Amino acid sequence: MRILFYLPVVTPWWFEHILVPMIDAAGRAAEVHILAPEPWSGTGIGNEQLARASNLPDVHWHIIGGPDHQSLRTAPRNPQPLIDFVGQIAPDHVICRSADRETPRHFPGRVHYLMEGGVAPFQLPATLVWLADDLFDHGVMPTLEAGHRDELAAWLAPAWERHRSSNAAEPAVDPAGGGEPRITILMPLEYEHPENFFLMHRPGPTPNSRLVAELAAQLPDHVRLMVTDHPLNHLHVDRRELHETVAGLQGRVSLLDKGLSTMAVARSCDGMIVGDSKAFGIAAFWGKPLCRSTRFRSAGWLDAYGDVGAFVDDLGAGRARAPCPDDALFFAAYHLANNAFDPQAPDFDAETLFERLERAVDSSRWQAGMARAERAMGGLQ
Repeated sequence: MRILFYLPVVTPWWFEHILVPMIDAAGRAAEVHILAPEPWSGTGIGNEQLARASNLPDVHWHIIGGPDHQSLRTAPRNPQPLIDFVGQIAPDHVICRSADRETPRHFPGRVHYLMEGGVAPFQLPATLVWLADDLFDHGVMPTLEAGHRDELAAWLAPAWERHRSSNAAEPAVDPAGGGEPRITILMPLEYEHPENFFLMHRPGPTPNSRLVAELAAQLPDHVRLMVTDHPLNHLHVDRRELHETVAGLQGRVSLLDKGLSTMAVARSCDGMIVGDSKAFGIAAFWGKPLCRSTRFRSAGWLDAYGDVGAFVDDLGAGRARAPCPDDALFFAAYHLANNAFDPQAPDFDAETLFERLERAVDSSRWQAGMARAERAMGGLQ
């Protein structure tokens, strides 16, 4: 088997903690090629990354330099030479950490996007990932026979209910802040550091300050928008412009303190607006009506709105559709059992990786996936 790792937007943390173990496993049983640009804007592979990979099995490194290597993060100015080069490698599988979807579509072999593997409401290791057919097709899963569905739901139900009970025991967050009754909508913001090239797919504006201002201008006066910021924005992003924007909106928008989690606020809000973050799972967990601004697919069971105006109208009339909690439980169980894996797990090896590359859905791996999830969550009871 020949595997190509195509990594134009890999960050140093992802390379060290996720890619190195995957390359190590794959290189022991397959011909492995790594194709990536030189470092730029917090992404790419340079001497520091190569040094961290010095103990890997024999792999073929292809590091792209030159004046145009920066364009690989979004869309190569002239993709054909790159496509021809990959054609010469002729991989059976391509594992992509790439925000650009158009170029990999022309690669030979089966293309997989390496994406974050967490799912709400669970706190899971940051090294949990999965191999997706596209970047942000949220909640999408195959049709499974009733027996499999019942098996997965019954397995995760104790942990699901435990989370509901523990969150319900926490003091409720008053979305209206003690003021007059309003429709309250929660919008979790996405990570907006320059290294996050996935924001190129956002239909709305960037940065987050402009996104908040534009959305607030669309909402009627009786709607209050609450905003929670991404944890990494607190650590790595200058948020002064966001604070200034919210202050200028005269109380119509609330930027909630980082001590208030999206999970806690979502419990009490009327609905949520999300983009491509995993926060869609929080709306599903609480059964909250959801409006999603995206270029990607949303599973039918999410019943997500695509139009903010229709979403607000239905919230106000008390007829807003919402995700089914039973489907939310089933999706989380399916994702953890079938999709998610940890390259740092002791049992992760070439056979595990190859099986996932060849079969996107395989019930024979569910028991191992369940056991791994149970260990990460400290048991289900």
